[in-house]
Amino acid sequence: MSRDYANADCPHCHGEGFIYAASLLDGGRYCECTLDYQRRENMNRIWKGLKESKEIPHLREQPPLRKLTDRNLWITSQIPIFKAHLKAVGYTKSTLWDARVYSDKDILSAWLKTARAQGHKIYDSELDDDVGFAAMDIDELVEPPELVILILGVKHAPNKEAPNCLLEALAARRHIGRPTWIVDQPDQRLDDMAHRCYSEHLEDLLSHWNHVGLVGSAVKIMGGPIMAATAQPSAASDMDVEEILEPSEGEENIDNAIADLEENEEEGDGDEDEEEGNEDEEEGDEDDAPAGLLGSLTDNEEEQEVKSRKKRFSQKPKPWKGNKR
Repeated sequence: MSRDYANADCPHCHGEGFIYAASLLDGGRYCECTLDYQRRENMNRIWKGLKESKEIPHLREQPPLRKLTDRNLWITSQIPIFKAHLKAVGYTKSTLWDARVYSDKDILSAWLKTARAQGHKIYDSELDDDVGFAAMDIDELVEPPELVILILGVKHAPNKEAPNCLLEALAARRHIGRPTWIVDQPDQRLDDMAHRCYSEHLEDLLSHWNHVGLVGSAVKIMGGPIMAATAQPSAASDMDVEEILEPSEGEENIDNAIADLEENEEEGDGDEDEEEGNEDEEEGDEDDAPAGLLGSLTDNEEEQEVKSRKKRFSQKPKPWKGNKR
């Protein structure tokens, strides 16, 4: 009888979900079909409904985003296509992969709870009934996961705090050194000024992130440091995603500049030591013999004092002649 967590047609475990070792002392291991079941259950913790989403044929064998889960990434894609790519990545991770998918609506909901707890009367027609998250602020929402994926475009009603809330979430992740993926749609690009979350500060921040587009199973590099160093920023590139893993020319220039700066600082420290030594020598010389105009004045004063002293001692006292009437 096959188990619920195993594949009944699995040729390895034959529906048992567990493969026993030749010796009972060695125990055994879970079958790969059982591990896939556990990965799918974890996918629903990452993003509700992800395990039931459609898959792209052959994407699971070589998911192009699997090596980019440890870095910031800006992704432009239709939601179903992105789900297929994320699901393929999930099959390559552990059964307890700590990633979470949040929307711009979730971020604003966490911010609104903080504002209301402080006594502010703020109303939003899309957020009043949103009680799906227990997080009371943005930091509590986004800081714990290993990877946070922010899906934009879920909230449609305008909210002037949307750009600031998104920037706060990104700043919280950057502060603890954990990666973030931002996902927008081709017809709602985040660099469009009409986007609900657009801001000049955010556009400047994303210019330092690699930007990729998902088209079916293909991944095209659309912008960022790699594109700036190799192609025109306005056109998508067919370069392999492995290029993102290599340091770009811009990053190498920054590293070289930092190295040069450190060398200059070390040389500057040596020059400062030499200057301090010269200053000490000059101070010693000043103590021994004053120089310049001040020294000349001092010498003249000493000479005049010596002459005056000699003159007083060399003069003979006049004899007293008595009082004259």
